[in-house]
Amino acid sequence: MKKISVTFLFLFILMRTEGLFADSDTMIEVDNLIKYGRTYNKNLIIKKSQDLSSNEKNFLLEKNKIEAGIPVGLNLFLGLGIGSYVQGDTLGGIVGTLSDLFGVGAMFASTAFMSPRYNSVIPASLILSGLGILAFSKVYQIVRPFTFANMKNAELGNMLFSSNKISFLFIPYHRNLNFYDLQEDGAVAGFSLRF
Repeated sequence: MKKISVTFLFLFILMRTEGLFADSDTMIEVDNLIKYGRTYNKNLIIKKSQDLSSNEKNFLLEKNKIEAGIPVGLNLFLGLGIGSYVQGDTLGGIVGTLSDLFGVGAMFASTAFMSPRYNSVIPASLILSGLGILAFSKVYQIVRPFTFANMKNAELGNMLFSSNKISFLFIPYHRNLNFYDLQEDGAVAGFSLRF
């Protein structure tokens, strides 16, 4: 008799926890979709995340958040947009690399005009323009990882917390129409559409 009651208790507990394991499987699946291509799997993430609770969505959002600290440090000390490349920001990396190269290139190009036979302002202007480009590059490489992280984190939040439900709301209102001194009053039913 004890074996039967223990068996039924075990089966009861197993059936009650089946939903918990199914939800965690969905959460693991959504987590893998986010890790291995959040932009390519956007529609699947939106669809699968509708089955998750808000706590699970918050957990996934915090777990997969893109941080900006290490990329800023790499961009600041190493330069050439390396931190942006590490963060996954190809555009920021390309801009950082090209602006650093053009800034240093302009400064080195000024050495070609530094001989005594050239008595012009070309070397000084090239050095100043190179320094200006390098200053712009450093400011850009400090700011860009933060903006990229905020953009991608907001995009992930929108994917996880979006719903594909459409709601209609019928709104009665009163309108006055005045065409060529003709007065027409009437109640009209309109609707609002929310995505």
